[in-house]
Amino acid sequence: MSAGSETPDPLRAALQRVLASECFCNSDTMRRLLSYMAARTLSHNVQELKEYTIGIELDGKPSSYDPQKDASIRVQIGRLRQKLEEYYQAEGSGDPYRLELPKGRFAILFHKNEGQQPSIAPARRAAQFTPVRIVLAAALVLLAASMSWTILLWRKVDMLETRVAAPQAAANRDFAALWSGFFNLAVPNMLVFGSPPFFASPKQGLFVRMYRYPDPNDPRSSPDFQGLEGKLGPLAGPRFDYASMGDAIGAQRLSEFFGSHRFALHALPAHLAVWETIQDDNLIFLGAPRMNPLLRRLPIQPDFEFGADEFIHNHNPHPGEQSVYETPSHRDTMSYAVIGCYPGLKPDREILVLMAHSTAGAVGIVDFVTSAEGVHVVRERLKIQPGEHRHFEVLLRVFSDNDAAVKTEYVAHHLVP
Repeated sequence: MSAGSETPDPLRAALQRVLASECFCNSDTMRRLLSYMAARTLSHNVQELKEYTIGIELDGKPSSYDPQKDASIRVQIGRLRQKLEEYYQAEGSGDPYRLELPKGRFAILFHKNEGQQPSIAPARRAAQFTPVRIVLAAALVLLAASMSWTILLWRKVDMLETRVAAPQAAANRDFAALWSGFFNLAVPNMLVFGSPPFFASPKQGLFVRMYRYPDPNDPRSSPDFQGLEGKLGPLAGPRFDYASMGDAIGAQRLSEFFGSHRFALHALPAHLAVWETIQDDNLIFLGAPRMNPLLRRLPIQPDFEFGADEFIHNHNPHPGEQSVYETPSHRDTMSYAVIGCYPGLKPDREILVLMAHSTAGAVGIVDFVTSAEGVHVVRERLKIQPGEHRHFEVLLRVFSDNDAAVKTEYVAHHLVP
């Protein structure tokens, strides 16, 4: 009989048995759909029960939903029909009432289960294997096999993601050892790069730069500058039109590095940098100290320092360290560079000094501090624990070929009190 011919209580009981069955208990989608359609049927409100109505009211689809283009509701109803058949073939075979969902209709029909029996005889079971059910059984076997392969694939993907995530987490810990203070949205990051002074000789038609940086406050008082004017005539300037190649490449790579971590890095040439405008920032100084006058006035006494001879002077040699690290020329195939990580000018600020005299040195030190391999060396050598932040100096040796850095290696480190 159809809905409405029986009292509703046994029908609701039949519905609850189906919803609580093993066949339905693990499928929230099927339970929701069956409950919705059964409630509409029991309330005799089946005239408006269309595919569109189900999609809007139950599935939350927009008013623009078109069942002709989106078949998801039809697919769910087909699966519900199949689920009901499975239930009454197995655990629901003895139920007093049967719920059916005829093809082409959206109302649930309730019938007395006239053929209910405690058990099904073997001969009856054999008779049930019609061609349709054989095809259905084969489809279910294929579905089960497909699900098994899917679960196996998910497990393999999960294992692969775990293997990928583990080294990524380790890399994040390594980067944090050096960069955690700079990855702070509340504090701007400022890169100060060298801006060497140039002078113009109108008489000779030359644009010249002195190798040794004169006093930026009074360049004309330098004996070297006076000697140069004696040879070339009066010099106009200074002008700050150029940056060194190493600083330019290093600045670009640092900017890319910060961008990859979704933080901004602002750049400022050294001749425009004054404490009053940058003291609230995290600071990075890049390049040769002679091209960065503010480095001379930092309230820091470093252990590793470029001297007037441009060698690295170690003011506090540890056992096994040299007091001076020198090379015949910074244009040779090997030069030195220094990483200095210090407290900033204000609380919760950082200063990072990346000192190098050569193009290869500047590029090599930047690549070192922005690579997973480089920061891992820093964290391992300094024994920095996860979540710990230290200030330090690290001396590096940079090997080059034609001014291109080819290898950068750790030499020594000192902790900053």
